[in-house]
Amino acid sequence: MPLHGRRRRGVLPSVGFPSDDLLETVHGVAQAVWDTRRLVGWIRLHEGEEVGLFGLSLGGYTAAVVAGTEGALSCVIAGVPAVDFVELFERHAPTAIRRLPAFTELAAAARVVHHVVSPLALPPLVDPGRRFIFAGLADRLIHPRYQVRALWEHWQQPSIHWFEGSHIGFLWSRTVREFVQNALTVSGMAQSDAA
Repeated sequence: MPLHGRRRRGVLPSVGFPSDDLLETVHGVAQAVWDTRRLVGWIRLHEGEEVGLFGLSLGGYTAAVVAGTEGALSCVIAGVPAVDFVELFERHAPTAIRRLPAFTELAAAARVVHHVVSPLALPPLVDPGRRFIFAGLADRLIHPRYQVRALWEHWQQPSIHWFEGSHIGFLWSRTVREFVQNALTVSGMAQSDAA
């Protein structure tokens, strides 16, 4: 992702993605989607393989946006996906900050500006049976109702798995591993354990 991992080296701590700079967030999402689409194209060109996407958290956001721009994906799996930055920032901001007129104005502007890179603004192009979501019932970062359910409804209620855990609880969840394995098998990306 832009400004994450190795791509963060040499960047000032005050610069981030996503951020309160609305256009920087749009640029970050656009760069992540562009990078992903180029990688998908490179794999198809050089390997001739089927390609599926599996994104977690902010990567789930990116995968969901790419699913609205690339229809020829074998599958897309959005894990603990963020889908609405404004709701995310509003819910996590302290009450005193949320009451400030400047915050209210920023949130209103962000709804308009972020719409151009919102996974909820793009109709999904990936076949309905090849869309998958998993999320934690106890996730305090990515709210199950305001984030995950919004994507599930927008994606026309695809297969979804709710695990008993937090935002990173999927790392230890056997049921999530089974759900992802099944999603890959159903999509033709992997063989079943029986095979």
